Amino acid sequence: MEELLSKVNPIVELAALALSAIVLLATIVAKFTPTKKDDELISKGYAGFLKFIAFLPTIGINPNTKKMQEVIAEYKAKEAAQQESNKTPPAA
Repeated sequence: MEELLSKVNPIVELAALALSAIVLLATIVAKFTPTKKDDELISKGYAGFLKFIAFLPTIGINPNTKKMQEVIAEYKAKEAAQQESNKTPPAA
């Protein structure tokens, strides 16, 4: 499995680079020729690119990303609980 991932990693990096280049080029074209159709196309392309980037940790390209997201969510939950406990009830 590790051998397969070592071969897939450069391919995925190249695909991410190609997609980002396409999105960048499309954004430039859309800025020079502003129409609603271009804006919709760019929005769809950018959304697809973000979904692709978000998918990478699930196939093991960067396994630490998921762990980092869990730690951040845990930290935010602790911070929210702490802020909630620090709130004082309104004076009557």
